[in-house]
Amino acid sequence: MSQHLRDIIISGMGSSSGGSFQRVRIDGVGEINGDIVCASFVSNGKGKIAGSIQTDKFEVRGMCTVKGNMQAVHSRIDGTASIDGRLIGETIEINGTASVAFDCEAEQFKSHGSFNIGGLLNAGAIDIKLLHSCHVREIGGENISVKQGKPLSVFNKLFSSLFSSPHLETDTIEGDKVVLEYTKARVVRGTQVIIGPGCEIDLVEYKQSVQLHENAQVNSHIKL
Repeated sequence: MSQHLRDIIISGMGSSSGGSFQRVRIDGVGEINGDIVCASFVSNGKGKIAGSIQTDKFEVRGMCTVKGNMQAVHSRIDGTASIDGRLIGETIEINGTASVAFDCEAEQFKSHGSFNIGGLLNAGAIDIKLLHSCHVREIGGENISVKQGKPLSVFNKLFSSLFSSPHLETDTIEGDKVVLEYTKARVVRGTQVIIGPGCEIDLVEYKQSVQLHENAQVNSHIKL
């Protein structure tokens, strides 16, 4: 990204047209009216991009809505983000809440929050710690881990104890090594599969090995 590009800093309320920029930062309420390309994007307040975004670094500590597709090398969501298109990147980290209308693709995907993905979640390494319920149409990857997370605060621990355990809901999971807890799925397919507590799986298909926890519900499992 050229160092000669200007920055956009919105404090309070403001808006800007789309285009190419160096840094974009929203500390109040701000809207970008169009597609945007930038080196970094940070939203600490309430941000809206009325188009698509391409950036090296995407950070949300407040709220942000992207009305198009999002391509970010590194993205971190500590607040709330809503993407009306696809999300593509190298690393994606969710500590807050994320909604993606279509597919989500990355080399590494980590979640310690909640997400709703309308399409395929595809990543080489997928590490999901369940603090809240998560939904995705299907999951594909090499190493897939879904485990119950530990609350980050006393409040979250007390809040989660009042309700049923958080879980992941999906139709299909396919990977090389698959380790699952508190997951509801129609089909789980992998080379090495471990089905832990709280799982409800219709069918498990495995190539090398399978382990089924006594507190998991698996209707059938077959070796491929």
